[in-house]
Amino acid sequence: MNVTKNIPLDIVYIIFKYAYDYDFTSDPMKDVNVQKNIQESIPSCFLMATLPKPEFFVRSLDYQIYHELGCIMVPSPFRKGNPYYPSGRLERLFPKFSPAISTFVGLLSGYACTKNHTYKACAVRKAEQLCHATLGQWNDFYRDFFSKDFLTDPVNFYRFAYPWSGPLITKMCAQLAEAQFLLCSPGRL
Repeated sequence: MNVTKNIPLDIVYIIFKYAYDYDFTSDPMKDVNVQKNIQESIPSCFLMATLPKPEFFVRSLDYQIYHELGCIMVPSPFRKGNPYYPSGRLERLFPKFSPAISTFVGLLSGYACTKNHTYKACAVRKAEQLCHATLGQWNDFYRDFFSKDFLTDPVNFYRFAYPWSGPLITKMCAQLAEAQFLLCSPGRL
């Protein structure tokens, strides 16, 4: 249901300008719909929890420092359950995908890879590439690797490698089972 269906577009611009102090160059509802599609398509555990605004982003700082400075970051509007925030007010160069993807794929058993005709090194490389990819590249990574059924079965992972690996694998497998292709292009995100 489109809430702004009966509201004139210039009023929508005023509302969004007042709420987010941001001048939209196009219809703000397009940004809302793109974020909604991302939330429905990409598992939330695959996405960063918080993202910096451009004014807080310094390229020379290590990404680990940004995790320690979470108080100045905005909850990622791309994760399911987080509030809307204009995509244009987020730093475009900061990674949107979580490094937890590499940990998840790293716990994949060698036997499961062999059984499913996948090299473990190739799987780990795909995970590392996704961590540094843009949201618009999700469809390629999902089609090529992350849509494989064996990745949604916790039995194919080392669930007892660490005390935390069982819950991590169970959660990520469950969310990955609900993943789907993006319907609309998120542009340069």
